[in-house]
Amino acid sequence: MIDESVFSEQMQDQSRPIGYPLAVPAYVALEVFTLGIYTLYWSFQHFSRAFHGTKAKVPRALICCFFLPLSLHSLMKYYDRCARSAGDRFRLPILPTALLFFFNHLVSTFGSKYLPDYAPLINLVVAITILGFIQNEVNRINREMRPDLLSSQAMTGRLWIGLGVGFVVFFIIIGLFLVLASLR
Repeated sequence: MIDESVFSEQMQDQSRPIGYPLAVPAYVALEVFTLGIYTLYWSFQHFSRAFHGTKAKVPRALICCFFLPLSLHSLMKYYDRCARSAGDRFRLPILPTALLFFFNHLVSTFGSKYLPDYAPLINLVVAITILGFIQNEVNRINREMRPDLLSSQAMTGRLWIGLGVGFVVFFIIIGLFLVLASLR
């Protein structure tokens, strides 16, 4: 994913978190309220931080986030490399987790006409669960390797208020869309 010199610089810089630390409840809430669209932003944040210090960081991160079902394996291997640099390991099975996410994406993309109407909800729950476990591992790695940066992942009252306002705005937009669709 990145060369050894850039990786060494990333591991030595104690002021930067590893990956994108985010409280798991916040991650799940954002995924649910955006019906899975938050995955694009989440993956872009993870990849752009993994590519920090490399050339063309943003284009590489964009490509990886749009092809997340294919690039998730390399992201987890990067986090395993980070954990191993501190004598630990990434505690999720990397290949089975990546394959499960990939096949979940395949089923949601190509199996929609053969599956019941509620299948997209199951696919969303499976994807959120897999990425939530990965987020939890990233948070654990940060707690162990960057303990001074823990406050950046706390779900504060201010964030809950912002999430609530976003939730209300989201449903107002959905409601307006439904009203306009019924007027046709």
